[in-house]
Amino acid sequence: GTEIDETKRRLEWPSVRCARVERCLWYEYHLASFGRWIEPFDHEDVPKFRPTAYAEKLESSAKHPVVFERALPTKPVPSAKEGSV
Repeated sequence: GTEIDETKRRLEWPSVRCARVERCLWYEYHLASFGRWIEPFDHEDVPKFRPTAYAEKLESSAKHPVVFERALPTKPVPSAKEGSV
């Protein structure tokens, strides 16, 4: 295969930047339309997005100190033979 220089890979052509921004905004508005994770709001007549109360609750539960202070012990995964009766 052809190797691509990492710097060239990250370049964004000015001609596609506008389309990328529009696509990202479309995804944000579409996600916000569910009313579950993010919601749109206006700040000084500029449309923005913020997390919903539900999303903030999920985030706080994901940052539980017990989970991040120590690794959970791993349990061996039973094979198909062990799981069958």
